[in-house]
Amino acid sequence: VLCRPSSRWPITCNYCPITWPTTCDNVQRGRHNVQFAEGDSPTEVSDMVWQSLDRLYGTLQDECRALLPNHTLQDALTELGMLRLFPLVARRLQMEGGEEERAVGFREYLVHMSQMHQVLSMSQQLQEDIPTSNHKYMAHQVALLYQCLSFQNLNLQRFKRQIEPQFEEIKARTERATVPALSETQKEWLWHLTDEVMHAAVDLRGEASGHIREWIEAMTE
Repeated sequence: VLCRPSSRWPITCNYCPITWPTTCDNVQRGRHNVQFAEGDSPTEVSDMVWQSLDRLYGTLQDECRALLPNHTLQDALTELGMLRLFPLVARRLQMEGGEEERAVGFREYLVHMSQMHQVLSMSQQLQEDIPTSNHKYMAHQVALLYQCLSFQNLNLQRFKRQIEPQFEEIKARTERATVPALSETQKEWLWHLTDEVMHAAVDLRGEASGHIREWIEAMTE
């Protein structure tokens, strides 16, 4: 949330890290709650804000100078992709280059990486269990993998389509049979499937992670 300067009231927006003599952009829309600051004059609050911004500028300059010593702060942040990925920070620092609209936010990036980790972990667990002699819970594990592949934006639907025609037979062999064990053909099929899924999960520049490509490029270059 970026607050607009105002000479009337010092307030604290619950979604902002510092107190401004401001009117929050979204107060009138009912999106955020604000609390009036007590004991501080607008001038004192304004001084605190500028001191905080000075410290932030100093920290950013030190970090960027270490990475790109021949660049200005804004040029360094632009080249590193930070202004594109964090447009509200760019606005707070009064820098150009921060765009309001971006492909995906940092929170969505973390959610995506967590979902990919679940896909990878489930596939690894299945591969570890394939050589065992008892496959009693294999159908349940395949169902969990199928559920992981259903996460939005993963673009792994092709693997779901491979599981669907095989699932009932796997369930029959493991849950209804006297000896719950996959056939050799099923073992081979499941091994190749999970192997392909794991390769897709760790390929952060592949189709499954295409919508977070900007984040991958920013963190690996």
